[in-house]
Amino acid sequence: MTPALGQLVLTQSMADAAVWHQEFTNAPDLCVRLPTRFAIDPNLVCIVRTELERTGLPPNKLRICTDSIALTDPRGEVLETLSVLAELNVKITLAVSGAADLELIHQHRLPVGFLIVSGSLIDALAEDDDSGHSAHRHLSMLLSRARELGITRVGADGVHSTEHARRLAELGIIAGRGKLFGEEVGAAEVRSMLAGAKEQGRS
Repeated sequence: MTPALGQLVLTQSMADAAVWHQEFTNAPDLCVRLPTRFAIDPNLVCIVRTELERTGLPPNKLRICTDSIALTDPRGEVLETLSVLAELNVKITLAVSGAADLELIHQHRLPVGFLIVSGSLIDALAEDDDSGHSAHRHLSMLLSRARELGITRVGADGVHSTEHARRLAELGIIAGRGKLFGEEVGAAEVRSMLAGAKEQGRS
């Protein structure tokens, strides 16, 4: 994804989320995963600040997500960017594939409040063989280290089935995405779901 396309996705997503939050009190936070080429953009803070002011989206309803590859990319100042965004009250999320990624949080004192775990550990946990048991141990260690760092909100990407979700929940993972929850939807479909939830709350 080019930086220009990444900026378009971010700005449109923020505009949509701002409308949802104005209309629905139950609207969830917006989480935007930044591709590396956009995460290292020196104008990222300015773009986010401008869009927060333009759309009226509360900063604490925006989660910016990046990964260890972007954090260590020598072409940008991602660490400084995340610190400034956190000062704006934007929530910072780190996508990780293993416990080693968490040491970047400790090493650089990153203002990370949320984790998204994906990759082979999540996939293996769905299996009933030795790989599943090994994944369970590794994920337990990852979550333990996350708690030591003060991070208690952890989600998983790539949830395949109800049983898979149950195993993740037993470990302490509180949110998930993947084929179990259906296909990705557009802004209109999100609004319809929020409206439906609002009507159910009234009944």
